[in-house]
Amino acid sequence: MGIAVFNARFTPNNSSELSVGVYRVTAALFDGNSQFSGFDVALGDIVFLDSIGSGSAPGTITRYEVTNIVTLGAINVTVDLTYSDTGSAVDVAELLFSPGFIARKNDLNFTFHTAPTIQNVPDYIIQYARSYDNYTNISLTLSSIDSSASVGIFTNPGPGSIIGATPVSTNTSGNLAVVDVANEDLASSFLGLTSSTILPSTQGSVVLSGLVKNVSTGLGVGDILYVSKTGGLTTTAPDIGVDGFVSGDFVIKIGQITKNATNPSNKDLLVAWQLMGQL
Repeated sequence: MGIAVFNARFTPNNSSELSVGVYRVTAALFDGNSQFSGFDVALGDIVFLDSIGSGSAPGTITRYEVTNIVTLGAINVTVDLTYSDTGSAVDVAELLFSPGFIARKNDLNFTFHTAPTIQNVPDYIIQYARSYDNYTNISLTLSSIDSSASVGIFTNPGPGSIIGATPVSTNTSGNLAVVDVANEDLASSFLGLTSSTILPSTQGSVVLSGLVKNVSTGLGVGDILYVSKTGGLTTTAPDIGVDGFVSGDFVIKIGQITKNATNPSNKDLLVAWQLMGQL
């Protein structure tokens, strides 16, 4: 059975900058499941805050880490948050009274994602948190493709780059497209994983099937990879109501992490994808 992991709504109501990217924040915590309180906050917990309306970084979500605990209470806590996201640090003082969430990472470095309907936080914050973990922790370095693997060369039409280890399909023009599990055409034309970043209007290789040796990943041997709802990689089997999946979405299994035959301390990725059906 699963064990509940610390998570709660986190609403900052006061903040002062201690140094660049470090802020002393007083916030109110709320757990709609009534399992956790402010006394459960610990060093290393991750905070996602809504910065869509901020002046310095409008239209964004931002990520912080608890690096010091000042005082803890059942509802109100004062902690030091250190900015731990891409781009310039966003001052928490710009985000006061906008609810985000605080959660703990598991041993695979994934943040437990709050349920927006329970904790009453916007869906887009949760989607950002999921995408962040997918691309940060399930990103694979596909640098050593076995000679027996099947690899194809395809064009990325743009406008943006497609990073390595991204699940891709072909569009109606035969060019690459990032997978959308809600789109039957893209699900049925699934190809595999890009082996490296493919810039706009350039060609790149896609691992269609076979073994990729010595992948750099925090995943464990035996872990199975699927295409996530956001078009990345996930080890959680898709189901209705799980990680954003809904009725009608397609389930695509990509492959499995295996033990390297030459050096058992290393890991390989066996790409053997399968369109498993529609939810």
